[in-house]
Amino acid sequence: MMKEKLIFTEIIMTVLIRGNDIGAHSVRIDNGQVQKAELLEVMESRAEHEIEDYAYTDMDQDGVKELIGVYLDEDNYCHAWYCSGDGQTCMLVYQGNTYTDRCIVEILDIGDEIHIALNNTVLFGPWKHYSILALQNQEIVCLLSDQHGYVRLSDERDVVLTVEAYDGCYEPDFGMTTHTWKHTYLYYDGGMYKEYVAAEMTEEEFLTYRNAQTVKDKIDAQWKQSDITALEYTYYIRQNGIMHIQCDVQDESGGMQYGYYTVRYEGGILEREPGEYNPGQMDVRFSDLEAVYAGNRRVSG
Repeated sequence: MMKEKLIFTEIIMTVLIRGNDIGAHSVRIDNGQVQKAELLEVMESRAEHEIEDYAYTDMDQDGVKELIGVYLDEDNYCHAWYCSGDGQTCMLVYQGNTYTDRCIVEILDIGDEIHIALNNTVLFGPWKHYSILALQNQEIVCLLSDQHGYVRLSDERDVVLTVEAYDGCYEPDFGMTTHTWKHTYLYYDGGMYKEYVAAEMTEEEFLTYRNAQTVKDKIDAQWKQSDITALEYTYYIRQNGIMHIQCDVQDESGGMQYGYYTVRYEGGILEREPGEYNPGQMDVRFSDLEAVYAGNRRVSG
């Protein structure tokens, strides 16, 4: 086969760190793309550490996949490395400064770009934080750095920010207890991330939505028990087509169980089912990001 008809080109890449030669790699490039396993080897050699989690994806949608990989150092600080799709650029792009039990990579597909969330997690307590990386003009950009919470992409393609607290239950003898995970939603406007801030609604406003009474009746039925003395409702709406129905349940001992349902709406129509239930107390916002407001009346879909 003639040279010009070869599909693959094999090159020898010498990987340097701090001016010292730490090895050479034979890597195969296909249309400017080093394959995942070989690119991972290059990254681990460059970082001098095994990569514990990674994302191999086309971040800037140019047809070539890049690699973002993470590991924890001896102090349990998260390090994130980036390698370009051709393997020519491989460098440290993030270094945490707080103790972390695990660093988890999440892919955020937002359409024209794919962002990478670096989630620094701990096994116990609510002390999680995240950063978000993008590849813009062939350079890694940190869009958000060390923000409180955990970020992921839901099955419905929402960018979900989860924050933790201990606010799921009140017991007269012990006070507030129960570890909870509460969700809010982020929006990327092409330059920065913002939060879809929730607005509190009155029950009268909530009931103007079609199917709202049906949903409320189904929630009432779920909590009809002999020891339940009261249900207290609060309603929240977000601009991204999501409502939360906070239903706090009081029992005859004076205890209170806090939790909320998440329901989707479009225009003036609510889904007919109560949706997912999560323990905890919903609020209008859970971050310091710029707000995208829904207002406190009906929001068109």
